[in-house]
Amino acid sequence: MAEAKESALPHEAQDPNAILKAFAANRAFRAAEWDELTTEGNPYRRPVRPDDLAWLDYSRPLAPADVLKLSGLLGHRMLRNVYDLDALYLPPKEVAAVTSDHEAFYSQRNRELSALAKPILEQHLFGFLDGERTPLPRPTRAAVESHVVGYFEERRGRRNQGLDAVLKTGDKREAATFLLLQLSAFTPAMNTAIGRAALGEYDLAHDALRPMLLDQYSSWVAAAPAYGRLLDGAGLKTAAAAYWQLYLSSSLARGNHLHHLSVNREHLFAFLGALMHMKIDAALHREQLRTVLDTCLETDTGYFENGYEVTEAGLLTRVDQLLAPLIDRY
Repeated sequence: MAEAKESALPHEAQDPNAILKAFAANRAFRAAEWDELTTEGNPYRRPVRPDDLAWLDYSRPLAPADVLKLSGLLGHRMLRNVYDLDALYLPPKEVAAVTSDHEAFYSQRNRELSALAKPILEQHLFGFLDGERTPLPRPTRAAVESHVVGYFEERRGRRNQGLDAVLKTGDKREAATFLLLQLSAFTPAMNTAIGRAALGEYDLAHDALRPMLLDQYSSWVAAAPAYGRLLDGAGLKTAAAAYWQLYLSSSLARGNHLHHLSVNREHLFAFLGALMHMKIDAALHREQLRTVLDTCLETDTGYFENGYEVTEAGLLTRVDQLLAPLIDRY
């Protein structure tokens, strides 16, 4: 397929769709060839299907009922490319095609277009969330504690239907492999977002917050070998974007949302709430997920051994650690 030609750099006052078309014209984001279902050796190759942008509209937020449609999928692909531009990705070896995509991905032009594309994509993909939240009647520490514990109890009372469905399929190995693919779409991204959030000056207002975020990221780094063994049991690699075209929109969205709250520093409190959700979600599903993968793949599931144990007392302690100093000062 012929590559899209680079257009002149759009002015930020232009049509937002024109900005995204120029952004998606990057060589590294070109439409996939027939042999590019997986790209395990090229972390910069992230197809966006730029031709489809001709009839998609990113000028307004998605409606909640439309979040899984094509503009959501391509939007999350583009937004992940924006967020990942600040991270270092090294390919397993240097070949001409990878070098070319590397130069395009980290080019000055891509940085400029990413800066223009970022607010358009964030508004389109996450703008609907403002109308979906119900504010607490009183934003006090006690109200937050009650809300978090209530959410935990409600979630603990129901199993993950997606995980149960894997156990009921005819080809359990294929289904479990696809499940692991989705895990690889958001788990590294969410932990990268946490590491990014740890950068900054916290000590004057909350001297414990930065060490907590660094501990979370350090735990992920320490777990990297176990994570690699988990994927290896399904014949998968840990490379970024290795299975780009197999990632669901919802899987990309999980990583992108935490990035969104981490990158946009005015959303600190929302980030802390999303971090609590992440830890509760991971803890509640850890054993069920491990059982599914043990049963269907017989892979090394030691990655799940050092997870976060959730109890009501532990939740209250964590909320106090995260919020108490901020409440006292603000």
